[in-house]
Amino acid sequence: MQATGAVTSWKITQGSLPYYLTLSETTGEIFGTVPDDAIEHNARGVKEYKFEVTASNISGASASKSFTIIVYEPVTIITETIPHAKVGEEYSAIIEATGTSYERSTGFAWVFVPAFPSWLHCNISDDGYKCVLSGTPTSEGTYEFTVDCGSIYSAYQKVFTLVVDPKTEPVTPPVITGTLSNGIVGKSYSKTLTVSGGTAPYTWTKSSGTMPTGLKIGKTTGKISGKPTTAGTYKFKIKVTDANGATATNSYTVKITAPTISGTLTDGVVGKSYSKTLKATGGTSPYTWTKSSGTLPTGLKVGKTTGKISGKPTEAGTYKFKIKVTDANGITATKSYTVTITAPKISGTLSAGVVGKSYSKTLKASGGTAPYTWTKSSGTMPTGLKIGKTTGKISGKPTKAGTYKFKIKVTDANGITATKSYTVKITEASSSSAANTDSKEALNAPENVNELSYDEEATTNQEYALTPTETEETPEASVYYVTGLDVASEDVISQGTERDEDLVIVRANQPVRFVIGIWPDEVSDEKVYIDDEPAEEITISEGTFSIPAELVYDDFKVSVKAKAGDYELETQELYISAE
Repeated sequence: MQATGAVTSWKITQGSLPYYLTLSETTGEIFGTVPDDAIEHNARGVKEYKFEVTASNISGASASKSFTIIVYEPVTIITETIPHAKVGEEYSAIIEATGTSYERSTGFAWVFVPAFPSWLHCNISDDGYKCVLSGTPTSEGTYEFTVDCGSIYSAYQKVFTLVVDPKTEPVTPPVITGTLSNGIVGKSYSKTLTVSGGTAPYTWTKSSGTMPTGLKIGKTTGKISGKPTTAGTYKFKIKVTDANGATATNSYTVKITAPTISGTLTDGVVGKSYSKTLKATGGTSPYTWTKSSGTLPTGLKVGKTTGKISGKPTEAGTYKFKIKVTDANGITATKSYTVTITAPKISGTLSAGVVGKSYSKTLKASGGTAPYTWTKSSGTMPTGLKIGKTTGKISGKPTKAGTYKFKIKVTDANGITATKSYTVKITEASSSSAANTDSKEALNAPENVNELSYDEEATTNQEYALTPTETEETPEASVYYVTGLDVASEDVISQGTERDEDLVIVRANQPVRFVIGIWPDEVSDEKVYIDDEPAEEITISEGTFSIPAELVYDDFKVSVKAKAGDYELETQELYISAE
């Protein structure tokens, strides 16, 4: 600013300057720096400051003048880059500028050097601040151009590069294909999963669950491999991720098995060939078999490569042992077994006999292999008796009284033997013994009974009543009243016939009820005898009695004795075998 004459001072008398500008009062110079935030757009996008300056000289004369300062924003292109285009696909991008145009409604002037490719167009936005690029590329390539954007106040240039990529086929999401089989502990495992869709390369991971111990998945291959170390059923999910970050998952269940032993072992018999084969599953053949603990039946062995337990048992007993199988990978399994080896056993008792009276008792064999052969192994049998070689029946008519001790031996089909000791007492025939014979002729024979009468009405079921006749010739002799003895039908398993009809088979460890035949009305001193010993704890009620279950466990003899006045009463003897 200049004034006529020597101006001594400069002042703003109306309006104001922007806060960042200063008027020198001595020189009239306006100076300062416009900051970045100085622009406050009005309708034209500028800020106007109006003020009046008065200049004075030394004589006091002055002059004033009005001024206007316009502050505007420079033009700037704020878009950094534009996106790639793709052949055959519609393209859209925006290049945006800021700054002050002369008239807000007119915007900026946009110039592109060199010109766009023919398929690309620029549409200026309504406010003039944006260039909207659009079009559909027809070929791939790289295009570089300069954008010149300006207003009446300023201009701005910027270089852009447009890359047109080749056309690509649509990409489908990845899908996992392939299955996983079961595995075996210690055996190498290898299964590869595959993927369809998506974009390679792929990355494989376990997303959840537990994989079989000893196995892992290849990160870039999808191969699940290794050697399983622990049997079990494993459930897990596998995830694949493609190059674009797209993922897919699939669930799997894999069972890992270890060797197991199957098969049972039966009991055996001493001397009889034994052969049972165990089997192994779930491991890797070949298998090796051994006894891991316990004792195998003597005479038996286990085949190392076959699992066959075979041989001929030589000793009876119950054997407990464990069999172990080891597969080709060294994985083992064990199983416990109990095998009982039996040998022949003799059962049955022998009763006393009477000289001249038919005798018949049959012994039985069990626990061996039929057929059996019976012999006397030592001692002396009653004279007149013999043992059936194939039947075990001891029969005949004793000819000499005495007490005989001997052993009976049975030999089974395998040559295995068992023995049992017996003592049999043979008594002389007498009037009392004659009264107990099984036939009417014996009862009526005068040489056995002196003038004894026979009660014809008491013959049913071998029930006999003997009374002495009143004659001077009657000897002083013990006369018996003999009746029958039966096992209640519900307790009988089987009963002998003919000469063995006094042998009854009952259930072991079950009570047995007995029924006494007809006796006189008035009896006393009734007692049950078991093996010729009185059983004081057993009582008789109304002609019946029971032997408790705890006494029914082996072979034994049962009879009942009582008195009727001066006469001794006795039942027949029953031989009981408990099975």
